[in-house]
Amino acid sequence: MSDYTYELCRISSDSHLEYIIVHIPKKDRWIQIYLNVFQLSPTLTDIRKLNGIDGLNYRLIPNSNTEMRLRADEYKVPPLILILFLPKYKISRSLCSYSSNGKVKKITNLIKGDMANIDFFIKRWHELYKPVITNWEGVRIK
Repeated sequence: MSDYTYELCRISSDSHLEYIIVHIPKKDRWIQIYLNVFQLSPTLTDIRKLNGIDGLNYRLIPNSNTEMRLRADEYKVPPLILILFLPKYKISRSLCSYSSNGKVKKITNLIKGDMANIDFFIKRWHELYKPVITNWEGVRIK
């Protein structure tokens, strides 16, 4: 068994690359979902033009400095409140499979709902950060 990482991208109407990374670690109960936005230069209107391009540069420093972890970084509350009361992408331990199935279903519904409303998180990202200008390969442009 190993870690799982999924990368999802879309292009906004103003040529922003909206980049989502879902990481499911092997030995951790947290599902980590990160959002980052880049301004592409030259502008891009069709995501298919990025086929075959390695997305690693988008994930490395300094580009990763503007990553926002969903359900963790976008709140303006003390960390203790975040941990105790706000919904999170964490599968808690349970003693029986019935309880475990219910918890997995709950986190599945939370993630589905957040992905359906991803524009809310993108708007929040824009309140916190400014898009980095990169070329199509993810190399920063000064």
